[in-house]
Amino acid sequence: MLKKLFKYEWKASARILMVVYGIVILFSILSRLFMEASGINRGEETLPAMETVSALLIMISIVAIFSSVIFTWVFIAYRFYKSVFTEQGYLTNTLPVTQQQIITAKMLTGVIWQVINWVLVLAAVLIMVANGRDLSFIVKGIPDIFRAFVTKDMAATMWLILAAVIISPFWMVLEMYLCVAVGNMLNSHKVLGAVGMYAGLYTVQQVIAIIIMMFSSSRFVETTDSVSAETAEVAYQALNLLNINLIAGVILGLIFTVGGFLITKYIMTMKLNLQ
Repeated sequence: MLKKLFKYEWKASARILMVVYGIVILFSILSRLFMEASGINRGEETLPAMETVSALLIMISIVAIFSSVIFTWVFIAYRFYKSVFTEQGYLTNTLPVTQQQIITAKMLTGVIWQVINWVLVLAAVLIMVANGRDLSFIVKGIPDIFRAFVTKDMAATMWLILAAVIISPFWMVLEMYLCVAVGNMLNSHKVLGAVGMYAGLYTVQQVIAIIIMMFSSSRFVETTDSVSAETAEVAYQALNLLNINLIAGVILGLIFTVGGFLITKYIMTMKLNLQ
């Protein structure tokens, strides 16, 4: 049943998001074509009309890229709200499935769309600005990235970065689901309540992050002051500082991810309000 839930959620969201992403890629391609035709990216003189059109397309492409990121976040939250806490929720919550399966299916869909959106943004930027030399540099750098995972000095940092990247979309999606679920507990202004919850949760996260940064940075200053000012030693301590912050970020991400899942499940099970 989980597979069917995921399949339905994927199809329902793909109808909207694929159109949005298609528009982003379309304008990125048009921007590149007009830049190539006008010679702007090569610093050549061009007709004022071509320059204006190219500049306009570039501006539209940039707006479209940023809008796709925001739209993806909002749409994932909206899909969860509409299908669980509105009139559609009567159907969703009477299906022969558990709340855990509903959250899992929607969470996996949201995570995949977040990853696709990241890839889309990277692809759109490369389409607009990358040349053969840039692409060659990126391709040649890929083996170095993989080697860093087994390099003595960088292995721990690279694996922590990978863990943070993996946790991040789950954290983001479940954070939105939690805020929607908490906002649903209100008798009125549910959407406003969800937005307020998100703002409060974001503030708490930032305060925790600042405290961790202040603590780790003070340790870094104390350590570097007590050793010789050798570049290698400072670099080593800076890497330790980065690792400390990455570990804290991964732990916080796991706590918020698991907590968001469990609290959302509890609200859907014990505090569901479809009024």
